[in-house]
Amino acid sequence: MGVFAHSNYSLHYGTLAPRKLIELLEENDYTHFAITDINHTAAVAEIFRLSQGKHLHIIPGVDFRNEQHCYYGLAKSLDGFEAVSYTHLRA
Repeated sequence: MGVFAHSNYSLHYGTLAPRKLIELLEENDYTHFAITDINHTAAVAEIFRLSQGKHLHIIPGVDFRNEQHCYYGLAKSLDGFEAVSYTHLRA
């Protein structure tokens, strides 16, 4: 089972710290998690660090938003994460 969410790094949208997100995912038997904070990737490194040794497949991403558009970028690899991060910086 999988889910995507914002952490508290997404001001006004996410309310849970990365540590609490990982705890809840484990308690509810999630196996896949896409971290998609709004317009940045600041929580990704912490999410990966906290999920080490756990049965979670982490999918890094970004929830791109501006006044006109909203879309998600999800990375399938480290190169993909670099591309998603670079896209965010150009947006």
